Amino acid sequence: LPLTREDIRQWFCTSEIPYATFRSSSGEIYPWFHGIISRSYAEDLLRSKPIGTYLIRINEKIFGYALSYRASDHCRHLLIEVVSSAKQHTYRFLGGAKQELFLQLNELIEKYSNTPIRSNSKDVLRYPCGQTNPQKSDYADLFIENFDDKQYESLYISLETTTSSPHSTTHL
Repeated sequence: LPLTREDIRQWFCTSEIPYATFRSSSGEIYPWFHGIISRSYAEDLLRSKPIGTYLIRINEKIFGYALSYRASDHCRHLLIEVVSSAKQHTYRFLGGAKQELFLQLNELIEKYSNTPIRSNSKDVLRYPCGQTNPQKSDYADLFIENFDDKQYESLYISLETTTSSPHSTTHL
């Protein structure tokens, strides 16, 4: 379990950024994605929104996520566990009866935009809750500031190696 916010940031950078599950196929960060925000802050964001408004945030207490949504009676929160092995990287609700695995967080959202989240309710995910200030997103600190020069250098070398043509020649 994480002890500090920095532990969570490091987990996200090393374990989640490579899978980019928070990005669409065009590379945009999904509007429902939020950084390391508290349960109470998520409730503040959702409280005045219509029923069915939702967000996925990085959880403060586990290495994983939380789906926070505006239900018919109040805001609800479900933990999303990251299930990672050498063969696959998937997501599922932590505990409870819903043990279905999803390859992407967006697949989970798509499923529960048509299917009630809880069997005894009609709660579905309808409206993504975006950032309150797009110029200062609550996930900004998860990206650029985390990389030191050595990480940039290895990323550059990795990209250069994987994107160069096998038939190209280098002239020194």
